[in-house]
Amino acid sequence: MLLWGDLSDAAARGNLRKALSTLRQQFDRWLIVERDVVGLAADKVACDVRRFEQLAHEGLATGKAGLLQSASDLYRGDFLTGVLVRNAPDYDLWLNQTQDRLRGMGVRLLDTLADHHQQHGENNLAIACLHRVLEMESWREETYRRLMTVLAASGQRSAALH
Repeated sequence: MLLWGDLSDAAARGNLRKALSTLRQQFDRWLIVERDVVGLAADKVACDVRRFEQLAHEGLATGKAGLLQSASDLYRGDFLTGVLVRNAPDYDLWLNQTQDRLRGMGVRLLDTLADHHQQHGENNLAIACLHRVLEMESWREETYRRLMTVLAASGQRSAALH
């Protein structure tokens, strides 16, 4: 199981039953608990990750700057940073994959938004987007090259050389 990978299936199911019982005492009206599914009731709980994904997909599909900006505003760093579950390798794998997927979506959003700003002569906004990309993935050589180009085009030659 995702959270109790080091336990037998029976022990993991027992832990899950206890955890769900505790959660239901406090949050039952916001939960969906079925035989094979546990989740949040989408009609009762706002989820920033779900909203981010919706806006990102729509923004990337349409290229609308407002949607791209709204989605990028929701991205505030890696998903569940600091939430650790001991002895749960499946959870670690799931978390890393989810963080990579969401970060990748955030990078694509910011790259697309930087394109939009650059095409409309909004170089300072493009520069801000590219800086955010580099905060997320500092190894992106193509983003450094692009940032240098936009800085130079905006008259910030010394910043581009730096």
